Amino acid sequence: MSKSVWKAFYDDQKEEKWLNEMSAKGLALTSYSWIRYTFEDSAPGEYIYRIELLDQDVTKPESLAYIDFLKKSGVEYVTAYMRWVYLRKKAADGPFEVYSDNDSRLAYYKRVSNFYLTFGLILAAMAILQIIWIIPGISSGHYGWIANIVGLVIAGPVGGVCLSIWAKYRSRMAQLKHDKVVYD
Repeated sequence: MSKSVWKAFYDDQKEEKWLNEMSAKGLALTSYSWIRYTFEDSAPGEYIYRIELLDQDVTKPESLAYIDFLKKSGVEYVTAYMRWVYLRKKAADGPFEVYSDNDSRLAYYKRVSNFYLTFGLILAAMAILQIIWIIPGISSGHYGWIANIVGLVIAGPVGGVCLSIWAKYRSRMAQLKHDKVVYD
């Protein structure tokens, strides 16, 4: 039986934790699109899920080769959204970590932080432009300024969330670098 859940995440680690909680309840992810997760019934705890941001789109040869490599390692590609891929492995096959050492985890955190920094800066610039365009629009008597306010209300907060996620990943990177110095 198929079940859809509408849920929004901005932290891939929280999303991954939730997917594993759903798996523990006997729901296996089959697809994802924007904020819609589709699950099918499975044995409780059958799968362990991981989410990864690829360097390139999933259709690029490098990404396809990486996914093929994962398949040969017993990892199942479930679905993708933009550059995010949803992976799973049978729990009976043991632990499942995509990044098992600090260097690879650090490179991944850098990739994710750059992803959110890019979107955050683009949205922040859009919000600033909306503010600049609102004032002349109001004084001219045209109603186009209403669209600028809507754009500001959307771009401002979403850009702020992206930049806060960027800061969170930068903090995680600093902690990993600290741990590497302490333990190496």
